Amino acid sequence: MSRRGWNWIVILVVLAVALINPLYRHLGLNSPIVTLGLDLRGGVEVLLRAVPETTGPQQAVPTQDQMEGVMTVVRNRVDPQGQKEIILSQVGSDRILLQVPGEKNPDAIIEIIGETALLEFVNTGEESFESGTDFNQEGSTDRKEEFAKYDTILKGADLKNANVIFNNM
Repeated sequence: MSRRGWNWIVILVVLAVALINPLYRHLGLNSPIVTLGLDLRGGVEVLLRAVPETTGPQQAVPTQDQMEGVMTVVRNRVDPQGQKEIILSQVGSDRILLQVPGEKNPDAIIEIIGETALLEFVNTGEESFESGTDFNQEGSTDRKEEFAKYDTILKGADLKNANVIFNNM
């Protein structure tokens, strides 16, 4: 190849590098994000033991379905948005290991896990409330001007089945 051919190759390579380099930096390709784990970042590690409600002497150990259900509930309570990168694994037949990197307060995690889920349908009469209005167990709302007691019509424990459906009207 002649000297002129090599010159063109060098010019094209330099031009390609000059065009790609700003794009490379702009997209953040030169700085990989390394997610630090529990050992490097610190965090909370909790070992939970599942104790099933005994319906007889034969059920002293929870079933695999029960354990998967408990793990789903724990995951949804501790990391509802899926951003904490928690590690949740089953240990043996009745224990769950929960690791939350970056968390500083183990009591807060234990409190979140221990919260009781409560679903109530209340009769508010003619009054309407915004979506997401919280009612405490006495029936009062989070609105300061009103603390009326509302009657519970139906509790979550009374439901046999629930499904998500979409109204296409």
